Amino acid sequence: MIDLNEISTALAACGCELSESVERVGHPPRYAAVPLNLDPMLQSSLTRDFPNGLYSHQAEAIQAGICGGSLCIATPTASGKTLVFTTVVLDRLLKHPGERALVLYPAKALIQDQLGKWKQAVTGTELAVDFIDGSVDTALRRQILQKSDVLLMTPDVLHAWFMSNQEQLEIRAFSKSISILVMDETHVYEGVFGTNMAYLLRRLRAITSVKQVIASTATIGEPGQFLRRLIGIDFEVFDAARDGSGAPDKTFCHASVPVRRISQVLRSVIKLFDGRTDDRFLVFADSRKRVEELVSDGAANPLASGNDDKKADEAVGSEETELDQDDLNAVMVELYKNQVLPYRAGYEEDDRLRIQKSLTGGDLKGVVATSALELGIDIGEISLVVLVGVPPSVKSFWQRAGRTARRGAGAVLILDTSERIQRGRLNAYLEQGVEQNWLYLDNDYLQYANVLCTADELAAIAKEEINPAPLDDLPPSFHSLLENELNPTEQVRTDLYALKQAAGASKPHFAFPVRSGIERQYKVLCPKQPGRVFGNLTYSQLMNEAFPGAIYRYMAHPFRVYQIMHPKGEIKTNAMKGIGKTVAIKIARTFPVFGECTRSLFKSDKAFFAETEVQVSERVTGFVEHWGPNKTEHAYGPTSTYSQKALGRYFDSTGCCLYVSGIEYSKEKVARYVAIAFCRVCSVHERDIGHGVFNAKKNPIGEDQISGIAIYDAVQGSLRLTQFFIPNITPILQQAIQIATHEGALNVAASIAEIADLIPECREVSLSNVSGMNGPLDTGDGWRTVVRAGERAAYHDGTGHIDEEVEVLRYFFTPSGLNYELRHRNKDTKWHVAHSFIKPIPGETEVEEYNINTGEVRTA
Repeated sequence: MIDLNEISTALAACGCELSESVERVGHPPRYAAVPLNLDPMLQSSLTRDFPNGLYSHQAEAIQAGICGGSLCIATPTASGKTLVFTTVVLDRLLKHPGERALVLYPAKALIQDQLGKWKQAVTGTELAVDFIDGSVDTALRRQILQKSDVLLMTPDVLHAWFMSNQEQLEIRAFSKSISILVMDETHVYEGVFGTNMAYLLRRLRAITSVKQVIASTATIGEPGQFLRRLIGIDFEVFDAARDGSGAPDKTFCHASVPVRRISQVLRSVIKLFDGRTDDRFLVFADSRKRVEELVSDGAANPLASGNDDKKADEAVGSEETELDQDDLNAVMVELYKNQVLPYRAGYEEDDRLRIQKSLTGGDLKGVVATSALELGIDIGEISLVVLVGVPPSVKSFWQRAGRTARRGAGAVLILDTSERIQRGRLNAYLEQGVEQNWLYLDNDYLQYANVLCTADELAAIAKEEINPAPLDDLPPSFHSLLENELNPTEQVRTDLYALKQAAGASKPHFAFPVRSGIERQYKVLCPKQPGRVFGNLTYSQLMNEAFPGAIYRYMAHPFRVYQIMHPKGEIKTNAMKGIGKTVAIKIARTFPVFGECTRSLFKSDKAFFAETEVQVSERVTGFVEHWGPNKTEHAYGPTSTYSQKALGRYFDSTGCCLYVSGIEYSKEKVARYVAIAFCRVCSVHERDIGHGVFNAKKNPIGEDQISGIAIYDAVQGSLRLTQFFIPNITPILQQAIQIATHEGALNVAASIAEIADLIPECREVSLSNVSGMNGPLDTGDGWRTVVRAGERAAYHDGTGHIDEEVEVLRYFFTPSGLNYELRHRNKDTKWHVAHSFIKPIPGETEVEEYNINTGEVRTA
């Protein structure tokens, strides 16, 4: 094991110091006898394999499970959770022939890791174990269903294939035989993914015979309450207080490290592992792009072995050169030779498994990873975990820290890039409680996507086979939408109807992936290397990592993005050399909808802050490219070699707007620090939050035109994360002052302090006093809000056109509805599209009102 003196020396070599360390002394395990009322064969094998008995919590949980109760095993990492649920499942299936078990793992890598353990567990029985994930050919899946008693599956396949094909005999037969459901690593189910899972699990229970659920997690706040919201049933919880497993010694170390020295520090720490065959490390970073860059310009790059990051960049050179397949293979061989690789979501299965096996087998010193390796994948013993920055949540911290000291002593080194943990406060940080998971069942867009899926599933099943009870605790709006979908009595809302159109004539399950909700998925391809996929991205990830001209990285190797094909969902690239980097130039504009859409409002004579609905325009207008010390800016437009127009998205959400008068300050900079502070104070992941400047003509203080800062949910339809902004506004602003001060932005810190001084003067205003500041878009009696002729607008159909800027020539009404004629590049071509696909560009597009019954036009 790497000791404290070695870590301290490695930091000192880079001009940094170990500021604090805390040692957690391990403790011995507590044992209990194997339950006697288990199936005799299981009872015999467990007694043989565990002569000292099981951990006490294992014995208690198994006893509760074989009595038929639903369990949550929420004990720490490496405490034997797998043994509990495999034993309970096998006991049930052996005692009830014909029943089957469905086991959900949130990642394909976990399935491959756990499959061997399941097969070993059923040895000596007649039970069969198999799996279905995205890599299994659809032609083979029904055969697997027929022969499997225990089936391992990802939520993605459950949603997109299993649930969407209930009319198939083999799938329906398997559905009716599922009596027990196992869910491992349930802490990952939050945000969009978790919300979709909450709906999916209820949909599953409504059409299957599931009677018992076993959930497993190492880190989650209030696990019983969370699982009640996630699945809709009550659980007996076995948490850390009931844990009987022992724990080795673990040391936690903290060092404040400037961002510019991170690569240098990592190289110094990783050098400690030279020649150590039994020691391995994990480095965690919080973004896919950061992970790739840390490996490419630091730990795994043989030319970047010095202490000067600038020289490392120059050593590689600034010439962009395309590679063929042989060149790329040679680069990958070199990466393996240097024994450090990146690991993140979006890798192809073969690449991911190769990295896992290489780490487990000792061929690698270590891996630089995103949260994808927080999950309980067996990668052998890790002696050191390095955290680049303090993780976004306490639960994420403990998941990462849990990857070391699983069987022997280990250490966790926190490289704090923003002084989130103050000197002398490391132990206080470690004593914090773990947050609850966020679920957003009230999100209209996620609701309706699941309504479309539910309606499709129910239509495929005989009415007597449906159990509607699991859906009962969903929001009333879900039931209203579902009833209208099954028995239409009123028109679907225009914004929701766009989702219905996106689903098209095929299954809605394909249009709305369970992980990304309504976001489109894109494959990264390199035409000169046919047959390979270099990762998968959502549209919002594309805007950060793979915009036109971006240097996108896959397993640390760079690819230049030269084309995005929206209709096919493809990103075209060329492989290249060098360690250049690109950063998107992004402009976020926020337009609040004050009035009837305001959720809460506080104001004074000089300021106000409010939570309200917002319209957001996010655009990538170009990028900045870095090659060593050289930096160039590239703008999209007529002369661009990469893109003729900005890449953008336009969406409706909710957010908090803050305005003060009489203070001159940089709104963009203040918004950035306030957003970071909000995420820290309220334990929200920064990727789920957007920030920027808002502009409003109509507003709570009645001025003609104002602008301020906005913090908003970066998801279509809103997850309402920012509802916690106003109750915590004072500590958020104080935290923002500290962060700005630490980063040397003293003028920004002073501006935030001035704003904070005005907050106590604001008083809550009754919402009845602010209604009517904005009228509804559709005012009834045939009036519709439309884009004026000659105006620019955004065309978004969710498939071939993604927030594409267009010019409206005219609007007109037909029996099929309101339509626009758009300007086509071929002047002789008529281009007509539905009204629902065209949206005003916030703050730019002029609109008016048109009566579809009388043809009258009036000012909006």
